Amino acid sequence: MRDSIDACDPSSEIAATCFGVNVPASPFLNETRIRRMNEGRYEGEEIKGALDVVQPGDRVLELGAGLGVVGAVIAKNAQPDAVLSFEANPNLIPHIRALHRLNGLEDMMEVRHQVVTVGADQPDYVTFHLRTSFLGSSLIQNERRRTTPVEVETVSYDTIIKSFRPDVLIMDIEGGVGAAAPCQPARYSCHSAGIPPRRIWQSRHTRVQGHPSEVEIHEERRAFDTLCLDLHPG
Repeated sequence: MRDSIDACDPSSEIAATCFGVNVPASPFLNETRIRRMNEGRYEGEEIKGALDVVQPGDRVLELGAGLGVVGAVIAKNAQPDAVLSFEANPNLIPHIRALHRLNGLEDMMEVRHQVVTVGADQPDYVTFHLRTSFLGSSLIQNERRRTTPVEVETVSYDTIIKSFRPDVLIMDIEGGVGAAAPCQPARYSCHSAGIPPRRIWQSRHTRVQGHPSEVEIHEERRAFDTLCLDLHPG
């Protein structure tokens, strides 16, 4: 595998195939990730949960796109109307877009380099801390690890809800759900939008308690939380 590729080239080398999605080579892929993608085990619980939740015609909001594989698998297999993804790591954006082009998903999918925030008086920009491994990059600064800070534009969750009108929320954010986060992307997403969830899927990384008017996310030892919510009323 080449160390890097031209992310603007739609004919980029295919490194793996995951649930029918061709994944272009990138410096973020190693042999273990490639093998797990080819075996259908990469982000296995997240993908299974998302495919259980998303229905044909849904509009899907994804917070924390990562490599873009989960969102692309949803678009390819669940037949949503649209998938809008947000990713704070600027280094991942061109590779996510290359993945969309490679799979002919550009008309269905969009990724934006922004952090989604909730509540009044949020800053226009927040600091995102890049680490060597994209999995360790976070909104939370770790004093014991060397990071590269970058400023990322924010956008209001309520603005996204009004403009995009999502049916399903998929959230996979490093350091974005715990109480220690400087801003809390979609922590109270269903409550703030005034739309109770109809279905909740949880991964082993997240404990979720819900009732018709509220969803509360509790931080566990790992800051890596995944949540899939159906935002259809009723």
